[in-house]
Amino acid sequence: MKIRRQIMMALCAMAVSLADAQTHAVEPSLSIDVIKAFFAQMPDSVVPHMTKNNRLDMMDFMDAKMKAEVTNKLGGKSEMTDMSASYMRITISKSCDMQIRSLHSAAGDTLMAVAITIDSTDSELFVYDLQWNRIGDDMMPELLGPTMTQQGYMGCISLNAHDTTAMVTLSNPFILPDEKGDAPSMPQPFMVRWDAQSLNFVKP
Repeated sequence: MKIRRQIMMALCAMAVSLADAQTHAVEPSLSIDVIKAFFAQMPDSVVPHMTKNNRLDMMDFMDAKMKAEVTNKLGGKSEMTDMSASYMRITISKSCDMQIRSLHSAAGDTLMAVAITIDSTDSELFVYDLQWNRIGDDMMPELLGPTMTQQGYMGCISLNAHDTTAMVTLSNPFILPDEKGDAPSMPQPFMVRWDAQSLNFVKP
């Protein structure tokens, strides 16, 4: 009986360890060339401000550990501030920034989340394959939910450079300060995570 109990306890421990490993699975490692090629081939329609040469120059500057700032098509300044094998962040203009985060499907295909945010308050979030074919619609309305969307809330998403979670911060331009001038209280920011099975960001 004692031996059987020890065997059962060992099997239970293995099951827990396996479940924990699946929950906290390490992402497959990618060469930085994958995300660099994806950014270089970005269609002009995604961010009309920047040319392909702008994008290539930014990455060259980052490789050389220089300030990765370029003059864009509109005569303004765009700057890449982060570049790794799994994450990029680009300030397109004073009011617009872009994030790219590598993801994987349950089948092991490499995908890219692309978030473009206006005025640090209103994001669009799309997922693409490596050929820039869009997978699904803008994910932000679904993350906010119909009630929040109908009430005029906007969401700013911050993709995590180190894992496939993200943080959503809410704002609402239709809710004005009170008579004392105090800023209105907003719902708390919330975290979402990439679900490789449904190919969507979901709330944990």
